[in-house]
Amino acid sequence: MWTQIRYAYNFGERQGTFQRTRATLNGDTVLISGTHKAAGLGERRGTQLNLTFEGTQPLLEVLRVALPTNLHRFVAEAKSPSRAHIRYTIRGLSGPTVRPRTVLSFQLRDAQIQWADSGRRIRRWDARGVYDNGPGHNPKTTYLTFQQCRLYSSTGELDAVLTVRDFTRPALSGQVRGRTDLQNLAAIVAPELWRARGGEATLNLRLNGPLPVRPSQATADSLLLPLAARGTVTLRNASFTIPSRGADMSGLNVRVGLRDSLWTLENLSGRLNGMNVQANATTTYLLAYASGQHPTTTVTGTFAVDKLFLPQLRRLLAAPSRQPKPTPPPLPPGRTRNQQLASRALNILPPGLRLNIRLRCAQFILPADTLYQLATTVYHDGHRVQLRNIRGQAWGGQVSGVVSWPTDTIHLQPVAAQLQVHFGTLEYRRLLSVLRRPTRTTRSGPSDPTLREVLLAANGQLLASVQTVHLPGSESLRNLRLRLDKTATSFHVPYLTFATSAGGRGRITASARVHEKQLAAATANLDLHYATLDIQRLLQLFAGLAPPPAPNPGGASPMGPRNETSPILDGTINAQVRVSANQVRYAVLRGSEFRLTTRLRAGQALLDTCSLRAFGGKISLRGRLETNNPNNQHPLHAQMRLQQIHLPDLFRLAEALNFDVLTAANIRGIMQCDADVHTALDNDFLPDLTYTHAYLKTDLQNLELLNVTAIEQALRFLRKERTSHLYFEPVSPRFVLDGRRLLIPDLHLNSNLTDMAVSGEYYLDGRANLYMGLSHCRRFSATTPNV
Repeated sequence: MWTQIRYAYNFGERQGTFQRTRATLNGDTVLISGTHKAAGLGERRGTQLNLTFEGTQPLLEVLRVALPTNLHRFVAEAKSPSRAHIRYTIRGLSGPTVRPRTVLSFQLRDAQIQWADSGRRIRRWDARGVYDNGPGHNPKTTYLTFQQCRLYSSTGELDAVLTVRDFTRPALSGQVRGRTDLQNLAAIVAPELWRARGGEATLNLRLNGPLPVRPSQATADSLLLPLAARGTVTLRNASFTIPSRGADMSGLNVRVGLRDSLWTLENLSGRLNGMNVQANATTTYLLAYASGQHPTTTVTGTFAVDKLFLPQLRRLLAAPSRQPKPTPPPLPPGRTRNQQLASRALNILPPGLRLNIRLRCAQFILPADTLYQLATTVYHDGHRVQLRNIRGQAWGGQVSGVVSWPTDTIHLQPVAAQLQVHFGTLEYRRLLSVLRRPTRTTRSGPSDPTLREVLLAANGQLLASVQTVHLPGSESLRNLRLRLDKTATSFHVPYLTFATSAGGRGRITASARVHEKQLAAATANLDLHYATLDIQRLLQLFAGLAPPPAPNPGGASPMGPRNETSPILDGTINAQVRVSANQVRYAVLRGSEFRLTTRLRAGQALLDTCSLRAFGGKISLRGRLETNNPNNQHPLHAQMRLQQIHLPDLFRLAEALNFDVLTAANIRGIMQCDADVHTALDNDFLPDLTYTHAYLKTDLQNLELLNVTAIEQALRFLRKERTSHLYFEPVSPRFVLDGRRLLIPDLHLNSNLTDMAVSGEYYLDGRANLYMGLSHCRRFSATTPNV
């Protein structure tokens, strides 16, 4: 330190005088002049000062003196090679209880400031200002005025005239006008929030309001309102980051109209974290909320984005100050972990972010699903989020409706949904693969739930319509309409109507319960009606509802592919099915007035009633069909009753099946039959004769045999005219069907010519091992030809 002193002291007046004294301060030479005078007898205790300091000083030292304490953070980590010319005057009495008037005038030209962050700097700054502790000589009356302040950049000049008053609660007033690059703006406006990379800003603002308190210093009592500003700010090709949120904005163009806390964003466009964004919006307290100085912000307007990623959206919208997450209470009765997970996943809006915006999004990308062409109104009042007027595409269908949920993450409530869904064409197996998609997990635990899991966790109503549902094979459902009501883990389907590709119309009512995101139990009532029913296609329709094999994370099973059964057939759904048809066909069988009532239980279908009119009479049966046999067969045990069956029609069916038996032209009569049948339906849902066994108890009325070669040969000693047409008395024979073999234990036939006894076995391919016994011939009336 170097000092050159020229000083004189007058003892009589108790006054000392500095005459062009030079001293080194902070490495620079300062010229000191003026007087100081001690108090005399009877005068107020203290020293009268009239001193002037003039010279140059390091810029940062001058700013630390002139700026209010809550702005010292701007220069805390700054460096600058620049110096300011100063003139510092001290006037008045200085003592233990009184301060003199201090005025610091400073001027700088081509000043530079560099912060630790290499992207934050002021390259050229001219300013002229005055710091004055005012007439009260205290912080309350202190003010700082920048009479001239100009920032230079490659894009232009930014001029400001500013005044800060009342250093106990600093308030800023003044005007800022001009153009500057974004780095200069970020160096002085909320520098702790963002880092600028490029772009330009045009400002025309009038400022009037308290200076913000740094968030880390703010308390409930000291929180100040944000700086009041009116005017416009226009950003062009702006590029910056917000490190605390991981936000990266580039190519931003926007005109911001400011009216104190009310900001209007006009024609905003840019790229945020890889997402192209467009917006027109009005906000209140936006910057104050983002910097933690105000508890809420309100945003209204329209937003359009090409894609949204849920994890990024959650990070970008997080509350400014993160509080420790409270431990959730135990689940209340009726609530599930899935509902809790879905509620937390959707609660991405903090209570302070109030929204009423119209959102358009080309792709909303969820953990395992993507919503396309999403349009909705997002409303959030701090307590509840509502997605109103939803329009979008999911899984190939059109979705509309309303979804809402409370933002209370402590006392969680289920998501409420009122949705309508329409599909043009839907592949059933693809839908099942989406609905059965397993939950993804990470090392830290379960990840965000899928759209399926959110819907399963929601309460509310779903109305669905599908033009065509393609089932495996050639079957399909058409014009499907569904209503589904859900509360907690319970589902109720008041109606599900559809038409089948085979010409049927169906209606289902059902209720179900979900456990751990899977269907646990369900009951259903299905009514089907056909003008003409193909029973094989009906059974294939049910088989087509079987889900595909579940993915095996360990690779292919060494035991081969798994056979999975439809939930309709495996007992998960206990259903009652009623089928009616005007006309029916089953392979070559034709009939009418078909009626079926069956109950579907675990691994079986209980046939309560099944009837149809065929062969001129009526056929009815009841029994049990096994539905979960692993050999692609379906064992059937049934009790059948055939009433008033016309034998020619019955044997006409045998001809169509290529059985080597009597033809329809060889037989006449009526049959009653009770049968106990064991068989198995093959892949085509037809009885496999190899596995068919039956006991038949019959009653034959008006039996006639015509031109039966075997009988004619047995009675060849009679004339053919008499043996070609035999009439039989009523008879009640018993038969056993063993595969393709018909066992005849003891058949007695009394005809117009003779009594016959037949026993043995007959094969449906024509082979036979029969015993036929004949008694004496009967005598006839005169009208009967003689033998």
